[in-house]
Amino acid sequence: MLRPFSHSNTIYFAVQASPALMDYLGRRMVTSHYQWVRRMWWLPQAAGTATSFFSGVHNVRIMH
Repeated sequence: MLRPFSHSNTIYFAVQASPALMDYLGRRMVTSHYQWVRRMWWLPQAAGTATSFFSGVHNVRIMH
């Protein structure tokens, strides 16, 4: 997913944009008027963590 940014300084922005977006979304969910949304605030953070983990595993497999 980051291949388009690999030869550019914008990779630093691209790497930081996703966690910032997930944090913003989680914050919005915590302060939602809907109780079912407030209970799901952790989903964006879990999705971001899982994506980072699986990307790391993928990269390690490519290198070996």
